[in-house]
Amino acid sequence: MEMAQQTQYPDQNRVYHYVPGEICVVLTLAAGIVRDPYETIRGRLNAEIPQVLPAPIGGFVVPALATEFDEDFGPTPGIWSSYRIPPQPDDDGVIALFQPPVRPNGTRSVFLNHADGSRTSLNFFRVSLGPGKEVANLPEYAQLTRELVNVVYKRFITENAGTGLDGVDVRAVTPNWLTFIAGSGNNSPGTPALGIPSGAGIDATFGQFSFKAGAAGSQDLDTLVTNQRDAAALQPLSGVTVAVLDTCPKPTAVWRAVVAFWDENRLLRTIIDPNNPVMIEAFPSLDADTDFDEMIPFLPDYLGHLPGWYTTLNTLSGNALKTWRTDNFGAADHGLFVAGIIRDIAPRAKISLIRVLDDAGVGDLLAIAWAISLVAMENSPDRLVINLSLTLDIPFTNQLAMGHEHEDELAKFWFPKTLADNGATATFADQMRPILDCIGFSFDAIFAHLNDKQIVVVAAAGNDALRLSAPPQACLPARYESVLSVASMSRDDGKSGFSNLSAPSHGVAVFGGDGKLSGRPEVVILDDDEPVEPVDGVIGLMSAVDVPPANSGAGVLVGAGTNETGWVYWAGTSFSAPVISAIAANIKADDMVNMLPTRSITDMIAAVQGYADPGLTGHFVADVDAPVIFADNR
Repeated sequence: MEMAQQTQYPDQNRVYHYVPGEICVVLTLAAGIVRDPYETIRGRLNAEIPQVLPAPIGGFVVPALATEFDEDFGPTPGIWSSYRIPPQPDDDGVIALFQPPVRPNGTRSVFLNHADGSRTSLNFFRVSLGPGKEVANLPEYAQLTRELVNVVYKRFITENAGTGLDGVDVRAVTPNWLTFIAGSGNNSPGTPALGIPSGAGIDATFGQFSFKAGAAGSQDLDTLVTNQRDAAALQPLSGVTVAVLDTCPKPTAVWRAVVAFWDENRLLRTIIDPNNPVMIEAFPSLDADTDFDEMIPFLPDYLGHLPGWYTTLNTLSGNALKTWRTDNFGAADHGLFVAGIIRDIAPRAKISLIRVLDDAGVGDLLAIAWAISLVAMENSPDRLVINLSLTLDIPFTNQLAMGHEHEDELAKFWFPKTLADNGATATFADQMRPILDCIGFSFDAIFAHLNDKQIVVVAAAGNDALRLSAPPQACLPARYESVLSVASMSRDDGKSGFSNLSAPSHGVAVFGGDGKLSGRPEVVILDDDEPVEPVDGVIGLMSAVDVPPANSGAGVLVGAGTNETGWVYWAGTSFSAPVISAIAANIKADDMVNMLPTRSITDMIAAVQGYADPGLTGHFVADVDAPVIFADNR
């Protein structure tokens, strides 16, 4: 059935691109500096920043905010007036504005090691401004956080206050940006899953990917995949690891599903293959639910339900709120679905499913930076592929690109009053540009680190196209030139309606399913009029007892029914990306057998693009802005 939905745009004052009350200070450490500078930096922040904040925190008298830029930059006296440094001391007995973040695993710093012996460290701080982050205060708390980032930037970068440590410099100040399953914080993470019932033509090859006969390039790709499938029986491990950073169901849920669907789901059985099991909640997963307590107030605009979520935030709390959120916006199987696609196409790869997003598909910079740094350290770069079916929720640019749709989103978000006035925009452009470069640098540093190590990263382009007049460019991290960007194609070989563009220089497009759109900008829903027939979605795994809810015509969440087979249809660029990760893993495995030298990232991108149809012309390439690989798994 096709389920329509009334148009509901999220309140832009309640779209949180970052965690209110947390910031990140990025440091560069010269070669030979081995000490952890965290406490020294925290001491400098606590000593200096309150002196330039309005009363009652520091007693500083803020001059009149004379221009739009001053109003955007802050600090704004009125909004600070109800806040003060809390009277409770921290663990060291210090009454401080900047304290370590509250994370059960104790993470507060992430170090990125460079070949020349230098290091970059990302240092996270919780801004302790009682009365706290009650739901009603979140928009205000978000503004305070943005202004604090600006103030710290001015003190330590513009005024070059220094760290007090030789060889240690402040490189950037950023928010603790949010991350989401591959849609952005403003748009849908794709389509809802649709359960596949018993008796739907399920056989031994159900859900197996193939690369379409007759499409140039597909024959060679089918051979590559077939060879890896054949070799798996004799030599189950290729020596290549695919790290999937995503959501993750509990291992007990996966085992329950394997037992329940043993006869009907051949792919689920391979997940627990003793010779090469998928590592569920692999190191360095955040495997405790409390690791994500800071994420509870935030959701992607899943099926247009942010307005209802705001109401729920004000009526429920504690475990009741967490349970309602998971029950109604559950996406724990998103990562399992991704891992299953990779297992099907690259059965000899070791797959590590690493939890960096909570069960609603939300995470943050701290979680992904910590996980990536450890994955890069624990694995040989030439034998590693990282799959990111997620997006970094930083608006689309780190530069001030005036007048281009989608290009000045970050400037509009960070300097809304300035950007609303053309004269002010021109006047203050030179002051805005370095700040915009700075506040996105935390992610830049992580992916520059992966590029230095020549680690292959594959990322979903994003699912933001439905609410826009034209498909936007790929989200971060897929926009980075060192990342293989993947857009989604429908089953009939057109661009999926929700898909962002990929990139001709470092991207491809491949089957990720589509849905039926009853009229832009409504949410796309898989057409299940005839559920026994293949619908336009990728076939994959789900361990949950019940398929997560879909949307009713009245904009109300309704249960999607019992999971009968462990198979579901799902659509999104999230599920195009693992197809390409698996192909990259197979290329690496084939190169190792043939004793070929390790490919650079550029060479790997060229090799993957080489399997696209070179004879393809017309609107398909233009629609996704990238070469197209034709695939299906019905």
